[in-house]
Amino acid sequence: MQAVGILFEDYVLSYLRSRWRRSQGRNGTVKGIRWERGVGYLWVLLWLSWTVPGWLFPMLARTKGGEGEAVVGFSFLSLLMR
Repeated sequence: MQAVGILFEDYVLSYLRSRWRRSQGRNGTVKGIRWERGVGYLWVLLWLSWTVPGWLFPMLARTKGGEGEAVVGFSFLSLLMR
């Protein structure tokens, strides 16, 4: 599923870049547009909100909330608590 999101993102970016030209800085670097960064953060938030539950909920369901059970087999906090 992650590959589909990456392909979609690449398609949208290439389409938008072909439509809009960006201004060049003094040293030839491309200046970023603030709204592009905002849209990027929004895209990541929406994509992760949609895909992470399908990955995380099955792991949490296997633990059944029992004492001493963990989603992953290692905890950094347990090392700090010693």
